[in-house]
Amino acid sequence: MTKGTISTFLPEKRYGFIKGEDGRDYYFSFGALVDKGHIHGVAEGVCVEFDQKATPKGYRAERISIIGNRAIYYAEPDEVLISKGDSIKGWEIIEKGDWLIFGESSVSPDVAKHNLAGFAKLIGANALIESEYFKTTDNNGSYHFSVHNFRARAVTIARRDINGVLSPPDMLGLNKNAEEAKGILDNLNAQARIKAEEIQQINSFRTKVGWSCVFLLLAGLLLFGDILWMLLGIPVSAVIFLIFVYLFEAVTDEPLFPNEPTYVYEGSWLRRG
Repeated sequence: MTKGTISTFLPEKRYGFIKGEDGRDYYFSFGALVDKGHIHGVAEGVCVEFDQKATPKGYRAERISIIGNRAIYYAEPDEVLISKGDSIKGWEIIEKGDWLIFGESSVSPDVAKHNLAGFAKLIGANALIESEYFKTTDNNGSYHFSVHNFRARAVTIARRDINGVLSPPDMLGLNKNAEEAKGILDNLNAQARIKAEEIQQINSFRTKVGWSCVFLLLAGLLLFGDILWMLLGIPVSAVIFLIFVYLFEAVTDEPLFPNEPTYVYEGSWLRRG
């Protein structure tokens, strides 16, 4: 027998490679373990001993035994991993989310994917599977433009690592986090609707005031019909209106002519699915 260290391990495929003390790479599968109870102790960096076998396709490790009996924990990826398939190569899915994450951008697909990963982090997901790309269109007045979109399922992944410090229970809670985030988003959505209604009411009032000024001028012209009203009526009406605006804003502490709402609401990036 010879010794070596597991250099590559693919849990979803149930095989990997061992770097032998002789410098060769040996293919192995779970079936080659002498003690099948050691399956959960297989991880990159673990020392093993095994029988060598040469095959037409390369070197194979057989009758593998793990050296020592150290508990193996899990490690998470350093960044959010994204896959079009239903798994992430080299990683185990610890918790599969019931939620879909959406990311979009009018700039480029890369920015949309970056936004997708950022939203995943907000609910504690470290990977996204079943990723799909699609395009939609939007407009700003008469200007129409393309929007790049990504949709994917949030998951938590990890893999056994000799330097790992996590156990599966430590990494659960994805769906709970998503539920809480959805509640916050729904609350923001309600506040946004209320704010939009307030803006609409203020704009409606502004329109009424403007038309009242126009009516005042027209009425003055019809009643008096002289040049004096035209010369005095317009500036007097303007001054009265400005005084009204000043008093309104001083009392309500709100602008009579508000700009676009100052709140930012991203309420469509998380959906159950």
